[in-house]
Amino acid sequence: MLKRIVLLFVVALAASPLLFAQITTSAINGTVKNNADEPLVGATIVATHQPSGTKYTTVSRAGGTFSIQNMRVGGPYLIEISFVGHEVDKHENIYLQLAESFLLNPLLTKTTASLENVVITTGRRSSLLNANRTGSVTNIGIRQINQLPTISRSINDLTRATPQSNGASIGGGNYRQNNFTVDGSDFNNSFGIGSNLPAGGAPISLDALEEISVNLTPFDIRQTGFIGSAINAVTRSGTNTFTGSVYTYFRNERHRGRRVEKTYFTRPAEEFKQYGFRIGGPIIKNKLFFFFNYETEKQPRTIQTLTAATAGAPFGSSPNIARPTADSLNAISNYLLANYGYVTGAFDGYTPNIERTKYLLRLDWNISSKHRFNIRYSQVEGGEPNSPSSSTSGAGFTYSSGLGRTNNNSLWFKNSNYFQGANLYSLAAELNSTWGRIGNTLRGTYTYQNDSRESDSQTFPFVDILSSTGVSAPAPYTSFGYEPFSFGNLRKVKTYSVIDNLTWTTGKHNWTVGGQFELSETINGFQRFATSYYVFNTWADFASALNPNPALRAKPRDFAITYSLSKDFAPAFSSFKFAQLALYAQDEISLNRNFRLTVGLRVDRPTYPDVPQVITNPLVAALTFSDGIKMNTGLLPKTRLMWSPRIGFNWDLYGDRSLQIRGGTGVFSGRIPFVWIVSQSGDNGMIQVTQAFNGQANTPGPFNPDPAAYRPATVPAAGTLVPQSVTALDPDFKFPQSWKSTLAMDGKLPGGLVGTLEALFTKDLNTAFFTNPNLQSGSPLNVAGYPDSRVMYGATVPTRFINTLNSAGVPTVGGTTAFNPILIRNGTRGYYFALTAKIEKPFSKGFYASVAYTKSLAGNLHDGSGDQPLSAWQITSTVNGSNSPSMGYTDYVLPDRVVGLVSYRKEYFKHLATTISLIYNGAINGRFSYVYGGDFNRDGVTGNDLIYIPTVAQVQQMQFASQTVNGVVYDQTAQRNLFEAYIMQDKYLKAHRGQYAERNGAQIPWLNRVDLKFMQDIFAKVGKNKNTIQFTLDIFNFGNMINPSWGKLKSINASSILVPTNATSLIPGGTVVPQFRLATAQGDIITRTFRDNVSVVSTYSVQFGLRYLFN
Repeated sequence: MLKRIVLLFVVALAASPLLFAQITTSAINGTVKNNADEPLVGATIVATHQPSGTKYTTVSRAGGTFSIQNMRVGGPYLIEISFVGHEVDKHENIYLQLAESFLLNPLLTKTTASLENVVITTGRRSSLLNANRTGSVTNIGIRQINQLPTISRSINDLTRATPQSNGASIGGGNYRQNNFTVDGSDFNNSFGIGSNLPAGGAPISLDALEEISVNLTPFDIRQTGFIGSAINAVTRSGTNTFTGSVYTYFRNERHRGRRVEKTYFTRPAEEFKQYGFRIGGPIIKNKLFFFFNYETEKQPRTIQTLTAATAGAPFGSSPNIARPTADSLNAISNYLLANYGYVTGAFDGYTPNIERTKYLLRLDWNISSKHRFNIRYSQVEGGEPNSPSSSTSGAGFTYSSGLGRTNNNSLWFKNSNYFQGANLYSLAAELNSTWGRIGNTLRGTYTYQNDSRESDSQTFPFVDILSSTGVSAPAPYTSFGYEPFSFGNLRKVKTYSVIDNLTWTTGKHNWTVGGQFELSETINGFQRFATSYYVFNTWADFASALNPNPALRAKPRDFAITYSLSKDFAPAFSSFKFAQLALYAQDEISLNRNFRLTVGLRVDRPTYPDVPQVITNPLVAALTFSDGIKMNTGLLPKTRLMWSPRIGFNWDLYGDRSLQIRGGTGVFSGRIPFVWIVSQSGDNGMIQVTQAFNGQANTPGPFNPDPAAYRPATVPAAGTLVPQSVTALDPDFKFPQSWKSTLAMDGKLPGGLVGTLEALFTKDLNTAFFTNPNLQSGSPLNVAGYPDSRVMYGATVPTRFINTLNSAGVPTVGGTTAFNPILIRNGTRGYYFALTAKIEKPFSKGFYASVAYTKSLAGNLHDGSGDQPLSAWQITSTVNGSNSPSMGYTDYVLPDRVVGLVSYRKEYFKHLATTISLIYNGAINGRFSYVYGGDFNRDGVTGNDLIYIPTVAQVQQMQFASQTVNGVVYDQTAQRNLFEAYIMQDKYLKAHRGQYAERNGAQIPWLNRVDLKFMQDIFAKVGKNKNTIQFTLDIFNFGNMINPSWGKLKSINASSILVPTNATSLIPGGTVVPQFRLATAQGDIITRTFRDNVSVVSTYSVQFGLRYLFN
């Protein structure tokens, strides 16, 4: 497959230097000649940023070349070129884009008595047909920021304009593999839990941004820290004119659709309100400027979209009606209050609030014509409520896919939710200097991410109550207590960075050398199951804890607890420091007027200077695992150099910028989430211990409201116990690296259009890969007459694992407690290929349009998800177990995507202006894997075993256990026929009979969405000031407003379509044939793959805005 993709890459490009980095400025380069095509050495070039009066000056060198670096983004600029005996050449209305080197090759005319100064109005040149453009990039300027439709007012609403994107996953990388910077400072979710951006996905107000660039293959060696894309933004600055705006945006549930096709539903409560203002201007004209932005928002968040079943509205009668009945949940709530004094809160019908407040202040100081300084401070404080985690990681078991505590088989109580803090504080300062032909940028930044958790719950154990009624396997019916991962949960990351870049020009060479030093400090408090965790088979088992007869008190099916090894069990916090030093050099070579070549080399050296909690657990170090592997929880990867050579080029074929070929190749380095690193200290058993007990015979006792009831009476000595799961990075582990290449062609088309054909190929050099070296080698099933011969593992803990634990957490031969050590190693087999065809109409006379189609192919061993190494190992779907993953489709890459943009602004009647903007997205809505609804191969992981898809004849030989669903008995014959009918209606299963299902092989149907933005301006000039009242209307899923059948989402009924019933009885090479039950969905036997998602996510959403602007 990989060879075919490489061949396709080469063939496509046979048919068919802009530099980006964590930089915050722009530049102008070029060659000055006279009209006889002779280079002029010593010509003076003066560029004036007219809004602020900032001047940049240089002189042309050998060959007439010149370069002005570190210029303010935006414009307009006036550029004047003068030389003795020649007329002054003026270029007006020049706009510079973020990190783009603007090419200007002026031709000066010799002075005559009849000539006057030449004035050329250049305007906004196409950023596509530019000599410095090499890699793949999407620029989003201030006009697009204002005009693109957005409901969330988040950067993610804007980056979707990138053709190679899928939400927060861009350029073949997952949502964690981007690098987002604002004014050069780190705005990433460095810890790694949650969305791709910190502060709940909204780390900065859109009103504070000047420009955004999304870079997939920037061959500038100043760029690092990503595998997918680099997203760089710069904030607004003040100018010589006072400008400002006061605004509000609002919407509520009445502004959403309430039906999908002919099905009506109750819209959850919603009331979003956002208020803000911005103002900028001069403190000292031409010298000192300020910009300030304030924004606050508050909106309810609908956490619980399901409602309890009633006699009049039973489970299955509507997609939003859950299995538990209102009567039973009220009874449970009353019981807990009466007997334990525990307040559960409601189980449905509640809507907590999301809150967020943002500030930003920026100062720009023109110290002199040679030195310019700016400083920016911003902060976001707030957070949002969340439902309890669906994870059971660390508890020794997992629930079947689609049957967890947050699916429609269950309803949890309100006080089991948690509030996720989302706070971000950032400071950035930059000094840009020029000494003759030498330019220098010195930048220092500080970022503090604080994402700690809170809960409204009393300190009380967390409990899952199971039930088998109406579902294919025992599944949670309700949950209550303190959210299992929130007690003492602390996440803080502080990042410091210093960068210095030096640039100069010699003849045809534009040199850059620089260095970067970054230091981060991570502190984490993660005490899963700190208040203890119980799983009971039934409510009766839970309630039996108060039975006067101790002999009749039932124990839970599962129990888990984490406790600190500090004095008096005081909370323990993990911490580590990470540092990275980089040095780099680059040469941009103008080989001639039509061909530019960029060559560079970057070297990064990551280290761990202070890791006090990364301690060797002697009991783990003494164990031997598969292939003789040893694990040391006290070691972090060796310090090694990471080399990133890069080369890029741009060839203007005809010398008139009508057709250019550009491209490049190079190595890019990324990082892994800090949560994976910090888990090595938090889970090493030296500062705290997690213990889990599975099976009623092994759990310690009946329910006890005291979270410490089954904790040891005294604090165990560190190193005398082993948690059920530990993590270690391989000493030879390397941070992710990929080799990325681009080849593209841009050309002018009739009608003022620009066409682009671009191919992008990425090959993983190093990625993160998770293994469990304690898992024993399995044996093929090989049951005579049964076609599935996958590897099976031991049916019991002692036969499944090499090393086992006793109930006290001590390594013991034949122990009954599972031990899952996770080793983070490197994989190398991932790839990404994308071919994009794009036609764009650059902005002119108020009109802009573009349409792009991208065809992508991608594969990997692991999708990069999972907040903990254990869960990352468990969630990868496989045939032969989680230690034997095969190449599968990448779940975050869309195989086909169409994105179109159109925007038009028209002024009329001297005081009115109307803007209409549309964005279209068309693509499949995701991928999924068909897996068994249990632990079929017995590797200890539930719901990740890819199914075997039987042929017609094999279906009629399958063994099914009889089951009763909604009073209907489905025997073996009935389930065989239903399963055959299911396969025939499913496009993927029907096409792959006689094969194992592929990871992420099945696709969710194509989704077409059109979003609209309408802006109406009423403006008038009072004195020198322009005053505008602006009304905006953003409509997401505009087509659904026209027709309730358009733009609707499809939901998967059940990806776990078969539930094994006798997996523990299977013997490799034996005669017992696997037996299954057909899965259920929405309270009924499954008959089809998809259903309409009857909720607000399928309907239109409208947001109103009102704004006052001046100047």
